[in-house]
Amino acid sequence: MWGFHEVEHEQQIVERASSLGFNDIQLQRLSPFRHTFSHFHLDIQPVVLHLKQQPVGQVMEDTQMWYDLTKPQNVGLAAPTKKLFSTIDTSF
Repeated sequence: MWGFHEVEHEQQIVERASSLGFNDIQLQRLSPFRHTFSHFHLDIQPVVLHLKQQPVGQVMEDTQMWYDLTKPQNVGLAAPTKKLFSTIDTSF
């Protein structure tokens, strides 16, 4: 299943973006939500990164992919990921 990068603290988002070569980013916090699995709850605080530059190919990109919300790809997505995709505004 494909999913988002997960971090414990917001600073880790900035650090991860920087490690991928993105330094001029803007963070947008979306409404938090809870997804319930059969054995536990997952509390999610989604954060969208608005990039000032286009992503370029990275080493080992076959283990990751850029997902274009305006041109969805046919990959397996977990329910919380699908829910997040439905809430992201693509008009930015």
